[in-house]
Amino acid sequence: MGDHEELGRSAHASSDNRPLVSVIMPTYNGAHFVAETVAAIQAQTYENWELICVDDASKDCTVEVLRQLAARDERIRVLERKVNGGPSAARNTAIAHAHGEFIAVQDQDDLSLPDRFEIQVRRFAEDPGLGLLGAGAVCIDQNGEETGTREPKRVTDVPIRHHLYSCDAPFAHSTVMVRREVFDRIGGYDQALRGPEDYDMYLRAALHCRLGALQQPVLKYRRHAGQFSVTERAEQVLLADFARRRAVAALSGMPFDEERELARVRALVGQK
Repeated sequence: MGDHEELGRSAHASSDNRPLVSVIMPTYNGAHFVAETVAAIQAQTYENWELICVDDASKDCTVEVLRQLAARDERIRVLERKVNGGPSAARNTAIAHAHGEFIAVQDQDDLSLPDRFEIQVRRFAEDPGLGLLGAGAVCIDQNGEETGTREPKRVTDVPIRHHLYSCDAPFAHSTVMVRREVFDRIGGYDQALRGPEDYDMYLRAALHCRLGALQQPVLKYRRHAGQFSVTERAEQVLLADFARRRAVAALSGMPFDEERELARVRALVGQK
């Protein structure tokens, strides 16, 4: 199966006709958090889901923990990448194996609140033209203690677009649910943009669907010193600018030399 192998059993087939939610979770050296994260998915009031965990060549016992969890719940599948390719590659692998009408983004150290899927699926049902939905989050620290809240910077389509094209991502990535057809149209995540891949995905999705956000929190968003967003901030700023300029060019029909512009960013951050 190429650079990964699948572990665990087939996806759970629900007896009802509610849309299946495919939860995609990349993992890397996440043994300390993944059991709690999976337990939060299992506690969802909306039960028609599958969880696809893609381990990105962890060096700790993350895969062993996930295997044990999958052995006890047939809705959980584990894919193991043999070579580390970054979170975007892992998410794309998960999407390729997903069966759901909706894709729920989940990071290994964040905790979905029990009614997250129920609330988000209901919102999509109320608005068939909605393609991507973010939400608010409760911020927690390394130990799970609440430290504040992260509210969406915008909640309706036009203000969200204005924010995207002028600033940054308007909500935490792990709060997002997306219609599968949107991912099919945009081709998943851009694996060259390690860091602001969420922001880039929103920009490209905005070309194909309406965007929205819920003010209420659906997630506990964990902040800790080891996060990529903390350790690689300068590179992320440059890559986010690249993604924004590319999106503006696509929106206006202007040419954009992706290879040259990405090479310029890599030169600025000292990459080969």
